[in-house]
Amino acid sequence: MSGGSTRGRRKDPEGGAPFARPTLVLTRRQDHATGYLDQFALLPHFPRATFAVLDVAGHNLQIEQPGLFDALVGEWLDRVAGALTAAVSRPAPRRTRPRAGRAVRR
Repeated sequence: MSGGSTRGRRKDPEGGAPFARPTLVLTRRQDHATGYLDQFALLPHFPRATFAVLDVAGHNLQIEQPGLFDALVGEWLDRVAGALTAAVSRPAPRRTRPRAGRAVRR
């Protein structure tokens, strides 16, 4: 393959800007359907991620390890709520242009 053609090549789905919000990546050591090692490549794209590789868990983590699953998801939800609260409490940016439909006094 030569030149600038992208035909036949996979585009990196994580090639954009990092996702800087709370993230949870749960992988299972005994999951033979998806595996777990390839997920490590995601970490640079998710700087606020919790990454867990769980032993004694296959493809049905929420059934096989419900206590651990609930604890990790609960902690992630707490981080999401904290991020939302912080975003709401920040002052709104000042408008530099008048709103549509309003006259500007000079």
